[in-house]
Amino acid sequence: MKDKPVILVVDDQPQNMELLEAYLVPQGYEIVKAANGEEALAILSRNQIDLILLDVMMPGMDGFEVTRRVRQDEKHRQLPIVLVTALRGTEDRVKGIEAGCDDFISKPLDKMEILARVRSLLKVKAYNDLLSNYRKELESEVAKRTEELTRMHQQLLRQQQTERDLQLARQVQRSFLPGKLPEAPGMEFCATYRAALEVGGDFYDFIETGKGKLGIVVGDVAGKGIPAALMMARTTSDVRSLAMNDTSPATVVRRLNGHLNATGMEGSFITLIYALLDIENHSFSMVNAGHPPPLLRDAQGKVMELQVCTNFPVGAVKDNEFEEERYALKPGEVVCLLTDGVTEAMNARKELFGTARVLPSMARTANSPSEVMENLLQDVQAFVGETHQSDDLTLVCFGVTG
Repeated sequence: MKDKPVILVVDDQPQNMELLEAYLVPQGYEIVKAANGEEALAILSRNQIDLILLDVMMPGMDGFEVTRRVRQDEKHRQLPIVLVTALRGTEDRVKGIEAGCDDFISKPLDKMEILARVRSLLKVKAYNDLLSNYRKELESEVAKRTEELTRMHQQLLRQQQTERDLQLARQVQRSFLPGKLPEAPGMEFCATYRAALEVGGDFYDFIETGKGKLGIVVGDVAGKGIPAALMMARTTSDVRSLAMNDTSPATVVRRLNGHLNATGMEGSFITLIYALLDIENHSFSMVNAGHPPPLLRDAQGKVMELQVCTNFPVGAVKDNEFEEERYALKPGEVVCLLTDGVTEAMNARKELFGTARVLPSMARTANSPSEVMENLLQDVQAFVGETHQSDDLTLVCFGVTG
């Protein structure tokens, strides 16, 4: 991406384009404007564009059709597209995702929302461009190599490549983790993510869906390295879009499953737990898609697995239906959502930490979710010592404090 990112604004209403230009130009962005879909495609064919802000409701070619045509061009498969729309229905958002958009901005336009989403998507594009440029440079370098290179030299190059790939994947993962924890009266939320020596696909997120509801997701993309990190980034974005408008966990996960199957990425799947928390009533609905079971610690220190139906992982079965369960939290209760990096943490003797150690660790004296989490992390660290781990460790805890 250039020093000054170029944003294509497409809208048939001049006042909307002028408003977006007034918001974005002072932030150091260059704006190119198009009044309709045909003009936008023509501009895209002869200019280097870093992001598209695209109105949905336009005469002639609407925003959905423009999105589909952009995605048909291999050069623009990774180009961020944000649909700017007054449509708020879930079906319209699903239609946009299926067409290939990356995010939505609702009308009337909010300056802070626009700037936040633009920054986030340009960051993703920067990582994709960096990866693309790196691969081109590597291909050019390999082409210049002669048959005189020794096997040892080739092995050294592969090691260097792997380390650079892993560093880039770690940057992608960390950039998508929440910047801060949610706050709510009478409740506490805490989370931790510890990267392994090898890069995995762990992620977690807190999503404010409106109407006093909070979406909580913890997931693990199958595989490691750059592919897992990039799929994690896309999944995080998709879950955020699908979770808006207070959508039920079963619906969110079902649509995410359909989206992953529609991409044609055979063999790719994600285990995750998605919970929708009613903050005022301290109750939540939850779906478990092939993930380690959630754990509950009651006020007396008793720890148990929550009886949530374990569905197939996301992407594993086409047209799969996902069942959800509903729970009500009592004062002093703490829910822990974890990835298998906790239970499969390994010590120098190749022993696994295991659920048998997780349960008593959580049962130790604690008065809050953060203390429950800290006890568990301390015990895992004491168990593994200096042993390098091959999988990320992610843990999210929340509970009622009053």
